[in-house]
Amino acid sequence: MAIIISKNNQNARRIEEAKFNLEDNLQEYVINNPEIIPIYDIDSDARLFVAAREFATNSGPIDAIGFDQSGNIYVIETKLFKNADKRTVVAQALDYGASMWRHATNFDSFVDQLDKHMGKQFNTSFKDQYEKFFNIDNSAINLLAIKDNLAEGNIKFVILMDSLDERLKDLIIYVNQNSKFDIYAVDFEYYKHDEFEIVIPKIYGSEVKKTIPTKTTSRKQWSESEFFNAVDNDRSLVSELQKETVYKLWNWSKSQNAQFSWGTANIYGTFSPVFPNLFNRSFMTISIDGYIRINYGHLDQYPESMILLRNTLKKYLGDRLPKVTDISDEDLVHSFPSITAKEMPEHVDIVISALNEFIQVSMGNYEN
Repeated sequence: MAIIISKNNQNARRIEEAKFNLEDNLQEYVINNPEIIPIYDIDSDARLFVAAREFATNSGPIDAIGFDQSGNIYVIETKLFKNADKRTVVAQALDYGASMWRHATNFDSFVDQLDKHMGKQFNTSFKDQYEKFFNIDNSAINLLAIKDNLAEGNIKFVILMDSLDERLKDLIIYVNQNSKFDIYAVDFEYYKHDEFEIVIPKIYGSEVKKTIPTKTTSRKQWSESEFFNAVDNDRSLVSELQKETVYKLWNWSKSQNAQFSWGTANIYGTFSPVFPNLFNRSFMTISIDGYIRINYGHLDQYPESMILLRNTLKKYLGDRLPKVTDISDEDLVHSFPSITAKEMPEHVDIVISALNEFIQVSMGNYEN
């Protein structure tokens, strides 16, 4: 196929379709131009952030891994048409996804690996680059969605090729019609003219409407009994040290006569202690694995308390966790930094000491 270009309706020229010569070139193009994968044809509001190339799994490196603003995970495999059997690409992609799900139950390690890629590529963290790409102030909810999707194996697979044959298209449609996960194939036409590159992508698989029952997308409402059943018994998600961390935070909250708000999530349940005599919202949220989010932004009606909380944590933590304490007064209202489940066992006693002082000072200010 050829396309015709002209300028001011004159000097029309025919441009023949070009080819990528190496799969490395195609992978690099995906990293730099994620729009080549038209997930916007599935959801008009969706954008794809390609976070890493050659992402390691126990089954080998994934060509690229991406995310959208809803927390969906995309495993992307790039192949050129000259590869012998296109159908084996589907099995390969699913193998990588299964390996990532099975061996990445530790979400902190998963993010650490993404951070290494982001550090090399942008000299920043995955969280910061994700927020920058989607122009959001706080990605805490998005990251929890990614965490849930990884734990449940909810992964979207994309196979990108310069040309698809009918057998592969039929396989994609069959798999999507008869499975609970999503797999898409993308082919494209590629043209070059002077300094310009023209790509016309097309996605297959999005037209399939599932006829088998699928798991609801609504998030589970947690309760105290369900939360601690997971903490006590699910060692695939919660280590013994993390269990001890959760109970320390829970027992401290109870000792301060907190009321509790239970979160919604499919895998990683949360609770948020509320101190109604002081504030109308909780300034922290704790997950079943001890991950804690500091909700400075929930104290937006109490600007002095936001600063006090930041300063008290800084006093006790020093320079150990600058992501939590090195936040300007102006930025606090938009800040919800977290301490990971991997970091919390080491810092939980210090954090509780800081929270003790924060509550005591806040009570004194309230009484005065």
